[in-house]
Amino acid sequence: FSLNKNMLVAIENDYIQEFNITKQQGDIQVNVDYMVVDEKNIYLFYKVYENNSRLDSEFTASIKIDDDGYSSSSHYTKTENYEILQFNLYYLEEDFVLNTFDFLVEYRGNEIIIPIQIDQTKIAKVRTHEVNQTYKINNQELIITKVNIYPLSMEIHTKQGNDNGYIVDNVEFEIKVNGKVRDKDMG
Repeated sequence: FSLNKNMLVAIENDYIQEFNITKQQGDIQVNVDYMVVDEKNIYLFYKVYENNSRLDSEFTASIKIDDDGYSSSSHYTKTENYEILQFNLYYLEEDFVLNTFDFLVEYRGNEIIIPIQIDQTKIAKVRTHEVNQTYKINNQELIITKVNIYPLSMEIHTKQGNDNGYIVDNVEFEIKVNGKVRDKDMG
Protein backbone atom coordinates (compact mmCIF):
# COMPACT_ATOMS: atom_id res chain seq x y z
CA PHE A 1 0.00 0.00 0.00
CA SER A 2 0.97 3.63 -0.27
CA LEU A 3 3.43 4.51 2.49
CA ASN A 4 3.39 7.97 3.96
CA LYS A 5 6.03 9.17 6.40
CA ASN A 6 3.98 8.28 9.48
CA MET A 7 3.38 4.75 8.25
CA LEU A 8 7.11 4.35 7.56
CA VAL A 9 7.83 5.40 11.16
CA ALA A 10 5.30 2.83 12.39
CA ILE A 11 7.01 0.13 10.31
CA GLU A 12 10.52 1.16 11.41
CA ASN A 13 9.45 0.99 15.06
CA ASP A 14 7.72 -2.39 14.59
CA TYR A 15 4.25 -1.04 15.44
CA ILE A 16 2.55 -2.68 12.44
CA GLN A 17 0.53 -5.76 13.34
CA GLU A 18 0.02 -7.92 10.24
CA PHE A 19 -2.99 -10.20 9.98
CA ASN A 20 -3.87 -11.17 6.41
CA ILE A 21 -7.26 -12.37 7.68
CA THR A 22 -9.96 -13.12 5.10
CA LYS A 23 -13.52 -13.94 6.04
CA GLN A 24 -16.25 -14.60 3.51
CA GLN A 25 -20.00 -14.80 3.94
CA GLY A 26 -21.93 -15.46 0.75
CA ASP A 27 -20.74 -12.98 -1.90
CA ILE A 28 -19.17 -10.63 0.69
CA GLN A 29 -15.49 -10.88 1.60
CA VAL A 30 -13.60 -8.86 4.21
CA ASN A 31 -9.80 -8.75 4.28
CA VAL A 32 -8.04 -7.36 7.37
CA ASP A 33 -4.38 -6.82 6.54
CA TYR A 34 -2.79 -4.47 9.06
CA MET A 35 -3.36 -2.70 12.32
CA VAL A 36 -1.52 0.03 14.20
CA VAL A 37 -2.41 0.52 17.86
CA ASP A 38 -1.22 3.31 20.12
CA GLU A 39 -2.30 4.46 23.56
CA LYS A 40 -5.48 6.09 22.20
CA ASN A 41 -6.17 4.79 18.71
CA ILE A 42 -6.70 1.64 16.71
CA TYR A 43 -6.07 1.98 12.96
CA LEU A 44 -7.43 -1.02 11.08
CA PHE A 45 -6.52 -1.41 7.39
CA TYR A 46 -9.04 -3.55 5.55
CA LYS A 47 -10.91 -4.09 2.27
CA VAL A 48 -14.48 -5.19 1.56
CA TYR A 49 -15.47 -7.02 -1.63
CA GLU A 50 -18.69 -8.20 -3.22
CA ASN A 51 -18.26 -10.80 -5.97
CA ASN A 52 -14.52 -9.93 -6.10
CA SER A 53 -15.22 -6.19 -6.72
CA ARG A 54 -14.07 -3.77 -4.06
CA LEU A 55 -16.95 -1.92 -2.41
CA ASP A 56 -16.87 1.80 -1.77
CA SER A 57 -18.88 3.06 1.16
CA GLU A 58 -22.08 1.02 0.95
CA PHE A 59 -21.13 -0.92 4.10
CA THR A 60 -20.64 0.04 7.74
CA ALA A 61 -17.64 -0.95 9.81
CA SER A 62 -17.24 -0.79 13.56
CA ILE A 63 -15.38 -2.24 16.49
CA LYS A 64 -17.08 -4.00 19.40
CA ILE A 65 -15.30 -4.21 22.74
CA ASP A 66 -16.73 -6.26 25.60
CA ASP A 67 -15.69 -3.89 28.36
CA ASP A 68 -17.04 -0.64 29.74
CA GLY A 69 -13.71 0.92 30.80
CA TYR A 70 -13.59 3.30 27.82
CA SER A 71 -15.57 5.58 25.57
CA SER A 72 -14.89 5.95 21.88
CA SER A 73 -15.42 7.62 18.55
CA SER A 74 -14.45 6.50 15.06
CA HIS A 75 -13.46 7.93 11.70
CA TYR A 76 -13.46 6.22 8.31
CA THR A 77 -10.96 7.05 5.56
CA LYS A 78 -10.80 5.52 2.09
CA THR A 79 -7.48 5.46 0.30
CA GLU A 80 -6.54 4.04 -3.06
CA ASN A 81 -5.55 0.73 -1.48
CA TYR A 82 -7.45 0.48 1.82
CA GLU A 83 -10.36 1.45 3.95
CA ILE A 84 -9.00 2.66 7.26
CA LEU A 85 -11.09 2.62 10.40
CA GLN A 86 -9.61 4.91 13.04
CA PHE A 87 -11.13 4.03 16.38
CA ASN A 88 -10.33 6.54 19.13
CA LEU A 89 -10.30 5.17 22.67
CA TYR A 90 -10.74 7.34 25.73
CA TYR A 91 -9.93 5.24 28.77
CA LEU A 92 -12.17 5.80 31.76
CA GLU A 93 -10.19 3.46 33.99
CA GLU A 94 -6.48 4.04 34.40
CA ASP A 95 -5.61 0.32 34.36
CA PHE A 96 -7.76 -0.53 31.31
CA VAL A 97 -5.94 -2.87 28.91
CA LEU A 98 -7.48 -3.84 25.59
CA ASN A 99 -6.44 -7.32 24.45
CA THR A 100 -9.13 -8.29 21.96
CA PHE A 101 -12.03 -6.80 20.04
CA ASP A 102 -14.43 -7.77 17.27
CA PHE A 103 -14.30 -6.02 13.90
CA LEU A 104 -17.82 -5.88 12.42
CA VAL A 105 -18.73 -5.18 8.80
CA GLU A 106 -22.41 -4.87 7.90
CA TYR A 107 -23.65 -4.90 4.31
CA ARG A 108 -27.19 -5.50 3.02
CA GLY A 109 -28.34 -7.19 6.21
CA ASN A 110 -25.26 -9.41 6.48
CA GLU A 111 -22.85 -9.05 9.37
CA ILE A 112 -19.30 -10.36 9.23
CA ILE A 113 -17.49 -10.53 12.57
CA ILE A 114 -13.72 -10.93 12.75
CA PRO A 115 -12.10 -11.38 16.19
CA ILE A 116 -8.84 -9.43 16.50
CA GLN A 117 -6.09 -10.06 19.06
CA ILE A 118 -3.81 -7.14 19.95
CA ASP A 119 -0.09 -7.84 20.32
CA GLN A 120 0.70 -5.83 23.47
CA THR A 121 4.40 -5.64 22.53
CA LYS A 122 3.52 -3.60 19.42
CA ILE A 123 1.50 -0.83 21.05
CA ALA A 124 3.09 2.48 20.16
CA LYS A 125 3.89 4.98 22.90
CA VAL A 126 3.09 8.66 22.68
CA ARG A 127 5.88 11.20 22.24
CA THR A 128 5.08 14.45 24.04
CA HIS A 129 6.65 17.78 23.13
CA GLU A 130 6.18 20.72 25.51
CA VAL A 131 5.55 23.81 23.36
CA ASN A 132 4.19 26.62 25.55
CA GLN A 133 3.90 29.12 22.68
CA THR A 134 1.47 32.02 22.87
CA TYR A 135 -0.17 33.46 19.77
CA LYS A 136 -2.03 36.76 19.94
CA ILE A 137 -4.80 37.41 17.43
CA ASN A 138 -7.03 40.52 17.82
CA ASN A 139 -5.84 40.80 21.43
CA GLN A 140 -6.96 37.24 22.15
CA GLU A 141 -4.36 34.75 23.32
CA LEU A 142 -4.20 31.15 22.19
CA ILE A 143 -1.53 29.11 23.96
CA ILE A 144 -0.28 25.85 22.49
CA THR A 145 0.83 23.98 25.59
CA LYS A 146 1.99 20.63 24.23
CA VAL A 147 1.81 18.30 21.27
CA ASN A 148 1.34 14.54 21.60
CA ILE A 149 2.60 12.60 18.60
CA TYR A 150 1.34 9.09 17.89
CA PRO A 151 2.44 6.98 14.90
CA LEU A 152 -0.48 8.08 12.72
CA SER A 153 -1.98 11.08 14.50
CA MET A 154 -1.20 14.16 16.54
CA GLU A 155 -2.95 15.97 19.40
CA ILE A 156 -2.40 19.69 19.86
CA HIS A 157 -3.27 20.89 23.37
CA THR A 158 -4.31 24.52 23.69
CA LYS A 159 -5.62 26.91 26.32
CA GLN A 160 -6.87 30.47 26.29
CA GLY A 161 -5.22 33.51 27.77
CA ASN A 162 -6.58 34.65 31.14
CA ASP A 163 -7.60 38.09 29.83
CA ASN A 164 -9.42 36.95 26.69
CA GLY A 165 -12.67 38.80 26.10
CA TYR A 166 -13.93 36.07 23.78
CA ILE A 167 -14.06 32.31 23.98
CA VAL A 168 -11.55 30.84 21.54
CA ASP A 169 -13.43 28.01 19.85
CA ASN A 170 -13.12 25.76 16.81
CA VAL A 171 -9.42 26.21 16.14
CA GLU A 172 -8.17 24.47 12.99
CA PHE A 173 -4.52 23.83 12.21
CA GLU A 174 -2.70 23.09 8.98
CA ILE A 175 0.47 21.06 9.03
CA LYS A 176 3.09 22.01 6.45
CA VAL A 177 5.69 19.52 5.31
CA ASN A 178 8.41 20.91 3.04
CA GLY A 179 6.32 24.05 2.48
CA LYS A 180 3.19 22.16 1.38
CA VAL A 181 0.02 21.82 3.43
CA ARG A 182 -0.35 18.19 4.37
CA ASP A 183 -3.52 16.34 3.37
CA LYS A 184 -5.73 15.27 6.29
CA ASP A 185 -6.10 11.75 4.90
CA MET A 186 -3.45 9.18 5.74
CA GLY A 187 -3.22 7.75 2.23
